[in-house]
Amino acid sequence: MQSGSAVGHAVEGNTLEHSKYWAFISYSHADSAHAEWLHKSIERFRVPRRLVGRAGRDGPIPRRLFPLFRDQDELAASGSLSEQLQAALHSARTLIVICSPASAKSRWVEEEIRLYKSLGRTDRILGLVVDGKPNVSAGNGVRRQQGEGPRR
Repeated sequence: MQSGSAVGHAVEGNTLEHSKYWAFISYSHADSAHAEWLHKSIERFRVPRRLVGRAGRDGPIPRRLFPLFRDQDELAASGSLSEQLQAALHSARTLIVICSPASAKSRWVEEEIRLYKSLGRTDRILGLVVDGKPNVSAGNGVRRQQGEGPRR
């Protein structure tokens, strides 16, 4: 299990240079084929040579964006995210949410987004729309909280 040090991961400024994961992929298990495709595609992607080694937001840009975290287990009917998932979210540079009607209804996707936002990393959340219509609310509070501007 990866709890201890990852949960206490310090973020200096807005960099996460020493994070364990390049991204945490959040998805409904109904969208697992999309999640698997995305995971493999990103880990196989080769960063263009002209960019490798240059200073990036989180330190030098690597040849590959590896590793990523994708939970492959169905989450039990417990009341909260496991310590392992919390630790992975804390130690991820980016949260990628696979967006679909199924993920919009998923309690666990909502919890992962809520936790990641609580870390002050709202600007590090990316969405990949695989089904449905963007900006259509499923009625949960993560979608748009009072005081937030329009989604772009």
